[in-house]
Amino acid sequence: CWPTLLRWGDALHAWAKGLGSEVEALQLIEAFIRAHERAQVEIAAYFGQDASIDSGEEAYVILESQISIFAATILHASVASPVQRHISTTQESYRLFTLCRNYILAAHERGVLRGAEAEQLMEPVAEAMRHLSARLAHRP
Repeated sequence: CWPTLLRWGDALHAWAKGLGSEVEALQLIEAFIRAHERAQVEIAAYFGQDASIDSGEEAYVILESQISIFAATILHASVASPVQRHISTTQESYRLFTLCRNYILAAHERGVLRGAEAEQLMEPVAEAMRHLSARLAHRP
């Protein structure tokens, strides 16, 4: 089990280094982890009687997937903390601006804000969201 984990870790590390951007590496590693987590549930449901593990083969495939997740998690943790902090802060800021945008739209739909007022409030929110999207797309 450990030799397999080390090979996966080396392969993931080489793959992430080739991306050229820590931000891209973190985003792709997170997507890799989410995909494996979803696939584990679907494999058990698709090949078995239900969502539980019904055979040794299912258990083996899911265990291999868990090892891959473990290796990806180790790689994710090895990326510099400032980069991770930057991404987390930017993603949380974007989430909060999305809530703000939704609040403004809801107020307009309910007649609390007129169109011109909603537009005036939305302009800085939209600009901040564009800026945050650009920050997520580039290196900090």
